[in-house]
Amino acid sequence: MEGGIIFVLRISQCLVCGMFRLPVPAGGRRLCYLYRVESLDRALEQFWSSAERSRAREFLLLESKIQEAKSKKDTLRARAQSAKTSAKVTEMLGNVNTSSGLAAFEKMEEKVLAMESQAEALNQLSADDLEGKFALLKSSSVDDDLADLRKELSGASKVGGDFEYGGKLF
Repeated sequence: MEGGIIFVLRISQCLVCGMFRLPVPAGGRRLCYLYRVESLDRALEQFWSSAERSRAREFLLLESKIQEAKSKKDTLRARAQSAKTSAKVTEMLGNVNTSSGLAAFEKMEEKVLAMESQAEALNQLSADDLEGKFALLKSSSVDDDLADLRKELSGASKVGGDFEYGGKLF
């Protein structure tokens, strides 16, 4: 394009100085074409710069719309999760009945009372059994058993040295 500008400058110098070598119609047409080319070049440059600016604006607009869509999606997800949680809580509270909770405590209390009664009965049985053993021990004293054994031994030694105790012969 610089060549066209230089050509136009030369033609304009020639016209001013009167040193025009080309025939006037050809030079004039060439000059018109050169002006037209230059104006089209300027228009093309303006179009491209305008297109780039427009494209940049549209790109920024698109980015902002994408960001807005992402935030809206996150908001909708959070609202959906909140709704689900609220529904579950409502359902759980609807299923909970205060009378059923008190009934559960009453059942637990009955079980505890039954377990305590069972433990007390076992203690009484084992205590009765131990008391009976102690009573048996008190009724038959060791001293009496020892005296009986001495009598048997003294009687056996008089007879001949062999004695019987508990079904065994000694």
